[in-house]
Amino acid sequence: PRTVLVWYDVILTLPTEYSRIWKRRFSGATLIYLVMRYSTVIDGIFAMLKFLLWEITSLALIAQYATAVAAYVILIACTCYKTVGIKKIAVQAGMRTPLTDLLLRDGEY
Repeated sequence: PRTVLVWYDVILTLPTEYSRIWKRRFSGATLIYLVMRYSTVIDGIFAMLKFLLWEITSLALIAQYATAVAAYVILIACTCYKTVGIKKIAVQAGMRTPLTDLLLRDGEY
């Protein structure tokens, strides 16, 4: 059932995604969106393969988990990279900015 909802969501939101994501300037937020969105799609593909082809269950399961882990590693790496960059700018400007403020900011500089 989850896989069907993922495909339904992809088909339903594809025109909006094209106009708001694919046509805009590429940024870290775009990368995070695409990685998280399409890792879910890839996860759905492997879930369908696991359901349809019983003999590749272990391979599909490994690929499914590897995709999820890779998506979260990319998410954490992008977050750390941007946070360290902003922290350096704050230190150069003489500002004392707690790490929690940087991590919980709303995306504005």
